[in-house]
Amino acid sequence: MFDPRFTHATVFRTTAMGIALAFMLLLSCGPMPAQTSGSAGQGLLQHLTFRGSGGLTTPVGRTGGIMNQGWNVGLGPGYQWNRKFGIFLDWQFSRAEIGNNVLQYDLLSSGSYHLWTVTANPTYTYWHHGRFSGYATGGGGFSRILTTYNGPGQNGQCYLLCTCYNNCNTATAQKGFTLYHYSSNQPMVDIGPGFTMQISPKHRYKLYAEARYEDLFADSSYPPFKHVQIVPLSLGVSW
Repeated sequence: MFDPRFTHATVFRTTAMGIALAFMLLLSCGPMPAQTSGSAGQGLLQHLTFRGSGGLTTPVGRTGGIMNQGWNVGLGPGYQWNRKFGIFLDWQFSRAEIGNNVLQYDLLSSGSYHLWTVTANPTYTYWHHGRFSGYATGGGGFSRILTTYNGPGQNGQCYLLCTCYNNCNTATAQKGFTLYHYSSNQPMVDIGPGFTMQISPKHRYKLYAEARYEDLFADSSYPPFKHVQIVPLSLGVSW
């Protein structure tokens, strides 16, 4: 059941604090001696990286039957040990509409899924060619799903929905309204490929494209599956 304490702002602040704490822990590890040149501070800065992205989120598997294609944004810090190995701490938010078949079956006017993920993702760069490179990434972390059902605009459907959700009356049902919230927290795993292109040999800025398969181990009936499976395709910039 929806807990009013868990607003969008609360979840955003919580995940942002999690990334900040994890990043400070990452900084405390320091650079590897073999990769350090000059002072310790200069060596550390050479290994740190940050990235931000946006793109499309596509549901796959059984999730494709209850969720439409949506969009995503993401950001996070990282640490690159050498040309081959690194790690990113990623925060990502995805939003998608509930599928029409679910809306029709439950007599709903609209609905949406909001998905937050915070993951630690080691990376392995397996290919280099000039300014281009390819890498594989995968890991796991924490996820949160908020499902919102919006009520109908027809009086004839009010009795059925009120019986199920105990959250409406004739006056509000005439206009349509937020009928029901459900939120869940669960672990998750992800894996996928990515490609980068260095914008200029003189700078660290890179464009990148990444597609990760994400499996959220939801243990609730909203959504009605124990595995919410999505593939966010993200385009972004790292530096």
